[in-house]
Parts: sequence; structure tokens; C-alpha cells
Amino acid sequence: MKKKAHFLVLPFITFITTILLVSCSELHVEESLSAKSNEQFNRVTKNSRSNEITLTNVNEQTLNNAINQAGTWLNNNNASSSTYTINIPSGKHNVGYFNDRASINFINFNYAGKLIIKGEGSKNTTINFTDRVTHEIFMRNCSNIIFQGMLMVRDELTISQGELLRDLYQSNGKTYADINIEQGYPSPQNIYPLASQNLAAGRYIRRYSDHSWPRVENGTNQWRWDNPTLLSGTTWRLEVLGNQRMQQEALDYFSAGDNIGIKSKCTGQSFIINGSNSISFIDVTWRLATRGVVGWGSNDILFEDCKVLRTRVNGAWSYLSSPGGGPQIGRENDTDFTQNVTFRNCYFAASGDDGIGLFKVRNVEIINTRVNNNFARGILIYRHEGQIIPEQVCQTNLVVRNDRVEDSDGNTYEIPSCN
Repeated sequence: MKKKAHFLVLPFITFITTILLVSCSELHVEESLSAKSNEQFNRVTKNSRSNEITLTNVNEQTLNNAINQAGTWLNNNNASSSTYTINIPSGKHNVGYFNDRASINFINFNYAGKLIIKGEGSKNTTINFTDRVTHEIFMRNCSNIIFQGMLMVRDELTISQGELLRDLYQSNGKTYADINIEQGYPSPQNIYPLASQNLAAGRYIRRYSDHSWPRVENGTNQWRWDNPTLLSGTTWRLEVLGNQRMQQEALDYFSAGDNIGIKSKCTGQSFIINGSNSISFIDVTWRLATRGVVGWGSNDILFEDCKVLRTRVNGAWSYLSSPGGGPQIGRENDTDFTQNVTFRNCYFAASGDDGIGLFKVRNVEIINTRVNNNFARGILIYRHEGQIIPEQVCQTNLVVRNDRVEDSDGNTYEIPSCN
């Protein structure tokens, strides 16, 4: 068992140790790692009210311990000019189950100063979450937290895909699809069990038009699936669900040889931000688990230079980047509006639901941001009982390609320009 990293912080004293840095590819979760050495500094600069540490051994225990130490320091240096930085070196760092809330936890982390958890860039530092069902980050009643410069990814593939071997067919009043699962992808059974019964709607298939650069066929329905059955080898039979009309539409739509993306909401959330303020994600990329929820009356949320990206498997891009959507801002049943949310210079591609979901939220700016090829919609504008719920949403240089901006009723929605 590796020993935990401990840091002794004393004014005006500098500790220098040797740490192991590893570099990794951004494109897949199974990269080979190469090692190199570097120096670590743990320092305090009293005049600027800043403290900076570098973790040499990053896991769920050391990371949460460092967050607790940061809270103690910020409490003792309780000023808006105070900054505590936790540096995470380049390389791939495995972070697993910590508690039932999440792998990385913040409860009542509410100080005047700010905490920065900083990697060496989303192309260099990877946080590899090894527990598929646990949320990655949980915050409740927190403020002034920044995640910066890292790739957040799950330890295993959470999406599947393959080729439709024959036209859809019916037997005993049920409709079936026989799909040969592409090499390297999990079976439908593998991504199925963790989606509980109340998430049955999270299991869908869609057709993609190009295998070399997959494009979801925009404007077509997604069909629910259930009851995966192994026929032989890597060929699986899925029951295609729906009423009689929907099943007939599926029979008419799908054909042998189609490229099929398969999703099942089988992971925890990437982040849950509950009643918190001044939370930022800067230069953060998500793969394989991309859906995060900001709500419960949170305020001042920033996504800047953030990405949701596909994964390469056996040298080819996956159809889906994840089984879930991208950031969901506000919640349908929240009492209070989430307010003041900015997306700047972001790119959200090929998520398993809506690229951005806007629910009970007020004052949203989407600036220089691109969305494309999302499984459901590029951007969802929540409508309830005929009324658009998000307020004061605007965009500047929003680019939507092979995707849609719609309300909950399926109507095209045009987001006005920011003044």
C-alpha cells in the first residue's frame, strides 16, 4: 500500500523533494505512461496570503485530505485575497471510491479566499475515476472553488456501438435489432446492469452516418432498448421498445449495415453543485462521463475553455463521448433559480443526451461556444406547462452543427444575441 502524501506548511521554509511525473496521451484511457523526474515545492508566501502544494501521490484519500487542509488554511487566512492551490502533476492519476457522495467531496467549503485545484493542462493531467457508479465531484454550500487544467475520465468504456446485421424484425409482437458489437467496446449487458429500473429511459439506440467521423443522424428519433441477449460471439439482440407506431417507424427506418450507437446511463455524475457560489471549470475536458448538475440556487458558475470529447478505440473515434449529456443548469423542481452562468470558448460534442441543458436558470451567457452531434439536442431550453422556464439566456458566436436548439416540446428555439 502506498503511503499518503503529507505536507508540513511553515512560513518562510521551502521543502524540495523529488517527484515522479508521467505523461499521457489525451485520447484514450489506456495510454502507456512514461516517467520523468521533477522538483516539487511546498511553499507559503505570507505577504500575498497564498499557499501552494503539489501532490506527489494523487488518489481519493490524498486529494480529499488536501482539500480539508486547504479549508483549514483558508479559515485561518479568511480574506478574499487568500488563495490556496493544490497542484496535480502531469500524468494519469487514479481516483476511486471515497464515500457514497462522490470521489471528491466539498461540504460547507465556504470561505472568503479561493481554492484552485490545478493540473498541468487538459492534455497533460488526467484524473481517472475508477468507480463507475460514484459521482466524481460533489459540492454543497461551497464557494470560490476552481478546477483547472485537467482531463476527467472514467476508468472503463461507458458506451457501446456496432453494426446492424439485418433489418429489424418482429417475433411474438416484439421488435428486435441484432447488432454486432465493434471490437473494443463493452457489450450491452456490461453497460446495462448499473442503470436501475427508473433509468430505463436512459437506454437508447441511434443511427450514425459515418464510421470514420461519426455524425448522428439529426432529426431522427432515438429508440429505447431493453433485454439484451447474446446470440453468438459479439452479436447481441436488443428488444426495441415503444408503442405500435414507434415500433413500425423503427422497422421502416433501420436497415442492415447501419452504424448503431448504444447508450445506457450507467455512471455517476461528473459533478453535482448544490447551492454553491463562484464555482469555475477552466480548461477541463470530460470523456466517458460528462453529465454534471448545477442547481439548488447556485450562483456565478463559469465554464471556460471546457470540452466534452469522444474517445479513440482501436484508432477510430467513438460515436458517443458518454452515455449522459453535458452540463445541466438548474433543475426542474428547484425552488430557487440558479443564476449567472457563463459558457466561454467551450466545445461540447457527441454527448449521450443534451449538450447543454438549461432548466430553472436565470442570466446565462453562451460565448464563442460550439455544440455538435449530441445524442438528443445540442441545447435544451426547458418548457413547463407551455412556459419557457430559463430567463435571460443569450449567446455570442454560438455555433450549432449537426445538432438542434429546442425546447422540451421539440420546438426550435432561437437564443437571442447578447447585447
